Amino acid sequence: MKPSPEIAAAVAWLTAEADAVKSGAGLDVPAGELAFAAQRLRACAAGLEAGLHLPDALEAAHG
Repeated sequence: MKPSPEIAAAVAWLTAEADAVKSGAGLDVPAGELAFAAQRLRACAAGLEAGLHLPDALEAAHG
C-alpha cells in the first residue's frame, strides 16, 4: 500500500531534518547526541512509511 501524499511529505520532511541534525551546523551539541537525534528522526520516518501510524487489527477491533 502506497502512503498518502501527506505521509510521504512527512517522511521527506523527517528525513531532511535528520540530515540537517546530522550536520550539526552551528550547534554546540555532542556528536553522539546529534547522531541519536538523526537516528530517531529516521526511525519515525521509517515507521510512517511502514504504516505504523495506522491502528493494528486488535486496536481497530477493540477501540
